[in-house]
Amino acid sequence: MLGAPVSALRQGKGAYDERGPLYVKSPVAHELWKTVDVALGIGTRFMWHEMVWGVDDDLKLIQINADPGEINRRGQVTVPICAMTQDALPALITALGKRLGKVKDRRPRIAEMNAAYDKRLAAELQPQVAHLAVIRDVLGEDGIFVDDLTQAAYTARFAMPVYKPRGYVCAGYAGTLGWGLPAGLGAKIAMPGRRVLTVQGDGGFMYGAAELATAVKYKTPLVVLVYNDQAYGNVKRIQQERFGDNRTIASDLVNPDMVKFAESFGAFAIRAEQTPAGLRAALEAAFDAGGPAVVEMPVDRIYPSPWPHMFLPTVRGEAKAPLLAMPE
Repeated sequence: MLGAPVSALRQGKGAYDERGPLYVKSPVAHELWKTVDVALGIGTRFMWHEMVWGVDDDLKLIQINADPGEINRRGQVTVPICAMTQDALPALITALGKRLGKVKDRRPRIAEMNAAYDKRLAAELQPQVAHLAVIRDVLGEDGIFVDDLTQAAYTARFAMPVYKPRGYVCAGYAGTLGWGLPAGLGAKIAMPGRRVLTVQGDGGFMYGAAELATAVKYKTPLVVLVYNDQAYGNVKRIQQERFGDNRTIASDLVNPDMVKFAESFGAFAIRAEQTPAGLRAALEAAFDAGGPAVVEMPVDRIYPSPWPHMFLPTVRGEAKAPLLAMPE
């Protein structure tokens, strides 16, 4: 109706079909933020926007949220509306329909910006982007992606499109390393007709790996993709970048053989070849197994950092939480 760009951070992925012509990935939304005059926030805290991206006197915020504790929490919202979305939006649509004039067609510009950003992604974040394209295809229209804390899952927050509500499950603002396998079990039990894939690193997987016993006991056909670099890879990369290769500490791991480990519980397990085609073959085999399955993806190099695409700088006003912006 408004012809406005639509975006979501990770907790809102799938509320709007990301194939839609008005959808922009969150880093593209950040690029647009400096020129926005009015932002309509539906079911959002506006936390990152107010505290990191920045607001000023030229920006008007309209916030629809059912939680009165979150309404205008920082005193910067122009029009706070405490309501359920399904109550507020029909009323807003009716009111706008009586006074909305001709809407500017922003779709060509949105398509241009998305294409430029996709080109940047393909150049900067490989193999994660290529792997996520395979995952998106294998999961199908309504598959569920469970985000644990690992490089491919971080990248999925802004690089993998989600088509349906509740198609992307994450731990929210909590950095809950290891929650992926238990959360994936819950998602699969709740939605038995949808493919569910948990994406984890080896460190996170080992936090909750004993839940494979639960999956096997109840014959729950969850597939877990484990990126295995024998380390807390994100921590190790940060240490190397800040202090040098010879100054890492408590980031290397000693892991079991992941395939034999999973098989010891009675789960299907397979080690993928380190290519998109190899990942596709392994994932299809795991889903075809019809029961709990683990796919190990060996990682023999440090993947490029997704941080520059996630922790974005202040572009207007003053940052209220500079620690959440991109670290130097």
